[in-house]
Amino acid sequence: MHEIARAKPVPPRRRFTPTESLEAAAARGWPAREQATLGDWLLRATDGWTQRANSALAIGSPDLPTPDAIDFVQQWYRQRSLIPALSIPVPLFQRLDDELERRGWTAMPTTQVMTVSLPTLLTALSGHAADTSPTTSPAAAPPGTPPSAAAPPRQADDASPTTSPSAAAQPGQPASFTDQDGTSPAISPSATTPSAASDGPSFAEDEPETAGSPGGRIELATEPSAEWLSAVAGRKGPLPDSARHVLTAVPNVRFAQWYDEQGTLLATARGCVADDESRWLGLSLIGVDERMRRRGLAQRLIAALAEWAVTLGARDAYLQVEQRNTAAVALYSRLGFTVHHIYSSRRLLTD
Repeated sequence: MHEIARAKPVPPRRRFTPTESLEAAAARGWPAREQATLGDWLLRATDGWTQRANSALAIGSPDLPTPDAIDFVQQWYRQRSLIPALSIPVPLFQRLDDELERRGWTAMPTTQVMTVSLPTLLTALSGHAADTSPTTSPAAAPPGTPPSAAAPPRQADDASPTTSPSAAAQPGQPASFTDQDGTSPAISPSATTPSAASDGPSFAEDEPETAGSPGGRIELATEPSAEWLSAVAGRKGPLPDSARHVLTAVPNVRFAQWYDEQGTLLATARGCVADDESRWLGLSLIGVDERMRRRGLAQRLIAALAEWAVTLGARDAYLQVEQRNTAAVALYSRLGFTVHHIYSSRRLLTD
């Protein structure tokens, strides 16, 4: 006689909250080379390049008791010679953050996720970027192609406070980009001190755009050019091969770059639309040469990416910025961004 076991019905998984849904969309827009799941949690590893691509995202349920889930994350990263790291939306998962604090996980700078509707953003930007229509190239210029031979860029934002409007970068002079996305360049076991944790834009100064914005051209490319990658590497450290996966493994992504009239790359940004509903434009890696700050270049790049995203049906935009970067928060607030939620980033820097 066969024994018939009474099956216990499995309750349906709860629906994500708006915070969790946005975090999931952002994760799709910044895809780690290696990913694994623990219940709803997403474990990500990319040779230590950026916090987001090398941390476990705590959303939904890990299907384990919290202590066991933390132990699993710790072991998973140790096996890959990476520092265990977790990104925790708070206060939604405040108890998890408290448990990590109790266990000695180091808190990194708190990150704000800010959002805005694209119509609101474009209206706010219209006063900053009178001419944002970019040249869209099907692909970036081959490595070694002079900037002047690449698809042309148009105007762009953020300039040096000591640079007069006429003091543009000189031909042949290497660009020195200000990091606009405040993230730790690597998360390897050798990193023993906290550094910035977010991967979103972060402007260095809260100053208005100066008069006399320089002429130039914006290019939106489907692949990052060698110059674009070099500019990002200058701010975030050397890019491992796996970093290219993070940047490009999204069906709808554009790499914005602004060149001056001499063909020198002076501003960069990345935009993607990665969620299933094509609702969200994710903005990241916005950087401007230090000599060209306070010129409206970043606003122009953002406007070009926003206009592109609208053609895909996107309705809203998000970015991530460190809460302590009050200048950046003030700038984005002026553009209509508001705080959607915050998340805590923690790393286990000791055994």
